[in-house]
Amino acid sequence: MAAVVKKTWFEDMIEALSEVKRDAHGNIPSEQYCNAIARIPGIYDALFGNVPPVVSVLKADIENGVLRVRNACAAAPVGKKETLQAMCTHLIDTVGAEACRNDNTSGIRCLLWLNRASTFITQLIKGILEGDEPHVAADKAYVAFLQPWHGWMMGKFVQQVMYAAPPKEKMFRWLELPSEEEALKQMREYVALMEPICSEILAFMEEIQCNWPDKA
Repeated sequence: MAAVVKKTWFEDMIEALSEVKRDAHGNIPSEQYCNAIARIPGIYDALFGNVPPVVSVLKADIENGVLRVRNACAAAPVGKKETLQAMCTHLIDTVGAEACRNDNTSGIRCLLWLNRASTFITQLIKGILEGDEPHVAADKAYVAFLQPWHGWMMGKFVQQVMYAAPPKEKMFRWLELPSEEEALKQMREYVALMEPICSEILAFMEEIQCNWPDKA
């Protein structure tokens, strides 16, 4: 029997993201998106495993967000759940944007935070590709994409955790990447798939005026 080759985190993400195929109108399929984003926590141990409480919080953020977006889609009628855009539009039409803004379990608000979290990881990876060490890339991405929605004390604490990210050689080893060349190849493929999704969701949130600057 042939040995089963274990996929790296990047290969797993690339496979899932490849299934996020937009419809004829450019809308993002809800379940395929959730399936891909649910895999993000796999990288947290390699980056911040030396601070387990922070890893637990980061993982819970993704898991809870994915669950609530899925719940919002499940509660919507046929034709209003199949894409993220349809789900958000349905919530605005039925519940109202202000109610969604004030409900930290609403599908729109959870999607907004999932997009910020996935943008953070994507820009962190992109920073490494551009030559930064992981701790530098993590700090830059955190300050730009997550810190604005954390309180001052939380922000300073998490920023210190970002500086605890390992050197890229150790990160590659913990992610079971066979070589730096292969690591960079997989990282580029991941960014090429994930970055446009993040940008499209952000643009849609701006369009429906739900990119709330005061809500995490």
